[in-house]
Parts: sequence; C-alpha cells; structure tokens
Amino acid sequence: MPAVMPAPDELFLNQVRALYANDAVLKDSLSNALALQAASQNAMDDSTAMAAGPNGQKRPGGGAYGNLTPLFQGAGKLLAASNGPRVATLEASGWDTHVAEGAADGQLARRLQALDLAIDAMRTAMGPEVWNKTAVVMATEFGRTVHPNGSGGTDHGTGGAAFLFGGAVQGGQVKAEWVGLSSGVLKDGRDQPARTDLRALFKGVLAEHMDVPGGALESTVFPDSASAAPIKGLIRA
Repeated sequence: MPAVMPAPDELFLNQVRALYANDAVLKDSLSNALALQAASQNAMDDSTAMAAGPNGQKRPGGGAYGNLTPLFQGAGKLLAASNGPRVATLEASGWDTHVAEGAADGQLARRLQALDLAIDAMRTAMGPEVWNKTAVVMATEFGRTVHPNGSGGTDHGTGGAAFLFGGAVQGGQVKAEWVGLSSGVLKDGRDQPARTDLRALFKGVLAEHMDVPGGALESTVFPDSASAAPIKGLIRA
C-alpha cells in the first residue's frame, strides 16, 4: 500500500520543524507556508459571508452547489493585504454537467450564479484600489459538447471558453475564431474545435500585467511554447 501522510496536527508539525531546524531553506519555506495557511484560514473564517444577489438582496454564495463565497472572499482579503501575495489560484469544481444541465434555471445556471456571487465578494473584499490593479483569468481544461446527450446534459467536449476580467483588464473584447454550430464545422460533428492555445492567453496576461519577459514565458513558464504567441491588448496601458 502507498504511504499515507499523517494529518498535519501540532505534534506532526513540531516534528517537521525539528527535522528542518538545521536547514535554512526548508525552515524558511515551512514557516512561510504555515504563515500563509494561517492567514488564509483567518481570511475565510467568516462562514456567514453573504453576497448581493441580482436585485440587491442578500443571499448565500453557494447553496447546494458549495459555498464559494468564503473562499473567494478570503482570497480577496489576502491579495488586498499590504504584505499579502500577488497571485492566487482558486479551484471551483462541480461543473461536470452530464445529467440535467438545464437552461436558465438548471443546475449549470445555479452554479454560475454561485460563482458570480463569489467573484463579487472577492472584488468587494479587495476594495476598488486593489481591484483596479487586478486581472483574473477564469479557465477550464475542457469544454462541453454542442449537442445535449440523452440525459439532458452535455458530455466532455474539445473547445471551451476562458474569461478575463478585473479592473486592470481592457474589456469589451472577444478574442475568438467562431466557426458556427453546423455539423460540418464541428470536431467529430459534436465539439467546438479548439482554435486558440490557452497558453497564449496566460502568456499575454503575464507579459502585459506582470512584466514577465518573453524568453521566460517560452522557456520556463511554458517550455517549448514558441508557437503559442502571447495575445496582445488584454491589459489596460
């Protein structure tokens, strides 16, 4: 059987601290990780976090599909802190809508509403000054089929969509090569074909928003990615 790491209780952490005590690099890395973990937990401790709904009413940020609001709100607080991180990565699962996907009032719509409320809570937690300097990339690793399946849902597809938003973003743009929905242009008659390398989006944001040099993007961040040229004009000048 594979080895299982013990739960990170205080006894275990003390043993790790003792193990790393004479190694400056590991000791500092552990201290920084624990400090960030504590800050993250403190930022998310408000389990009663609420976000404004479409008509201004207060409602929970997730409901049956997971309360995303504390997670996003906590990230906003961390990013707004003067000694906080510059980058945050968040994962929101539960989008595999193979069954009963629905439309305006289906499970997908409810999940999107929860995500919308969570993003709004993050923006509010950041405050206008920080939000105006922020770029958020929302992406997924695969799309959904164009046509529904026999269970009222959609299956894993090829081409998907990525969204870029935030106060630092040059909005109002659609960067896409739309081929339509007829069977003749769909991949295998069922999927939107992938037309844009997602690395091009990330490279464009990293280059324009964080001043990462092109050489580093192609050799270190995304090795052997010279064919995926950074998308330009994503961030406000």
